[in-house]
Amino acid sequence: MEREFSFRFFVFVFFLFTRIISINSQTTSEIKDYYKLFDSIVGHGNIGIYDGTEHIVEYVTLKGNHQYYFTSDYLVGDVIYDDQPYYDIQMKYDIYNDELIVRLPNGLAFIVIELIKEKVKSFSLNNTQFNRIAVTNKVNLVEENYGFCELLYKSDYLSLYKKHKKLRTYHLDKEFAYNKFNYKNEYLIYYEDKYHDIRSKRSFIQLFPKNRKQINSFFNKNKILFKSDYEMFIMYLMKLLSKNIADNKKVS
Repeated sequence: MEREFSFRFFVFVFFLFTRIISINSQTTSEIKDYYKLFDSIVGHGNIGIYDGTEHIVEYVTLKGNHQYYFTSDYLVGDVIYDDQPYYDIQMKYDIYNDELIVRLPNGLAFIVIELIKEKVKSFSLNNTQFNRIAVTNKVNLVEENYGFCELLYKSDYLSLYKKHKKLRTYHLDKEFAYNKFNYKNEYLIYYEDKYHDIRSKRSFIQLFPKNRKQINSFFNKNKILFKSDYEMFIMYLMKLLSKNIADNKKVS
């Protein structure tokens, strides 16, 4: 039986390898199906995603309040872990601790694991793409660790990221102790091989001094959008700046 399985496994790996060679002609869906088929034959217990620490719930909260992204329930998502893609994994993102938690089959039950953060390259959850951002400053060799950030916009010249955060406060109500998590966010722009915090119009002008007039004009014309939907506002501004950078490069 063991030899039979080994032979079938070898044949399958050979089949998979020949298919992956033509990866440029495959759709993302087809590639995803191949990996899922591979995992189903090899068995979940043999794949590298079972590498992390046991997840323990730390904080008591009131109903409806939690430390996670979007929901405290597990959602089906994809993750690139230790340079290996894993699809249709039950997971949730702990914003407060900046940890990706997965729920994996373990025999007839499940095991809940916090993945090793340094091994998570990116993940997709609730149709949202997150990348882990940790770069070493070449001047003083200090690592700037932004953790997991949502990718909002990407062009050939710049990228816009959103850093989700939750702040925790402790409460004692009639001898009942609980925690409360409040949401906030920040925005980062990746431009000219560096990540930049964006907090105001001044931040944009300092980062793009050659586009001062366009930035001032955009802020003046879109005051309503700025107040009603700042995220959409900043995404439109990124598209405008990216187009201006591209046009300037064509001229030069």
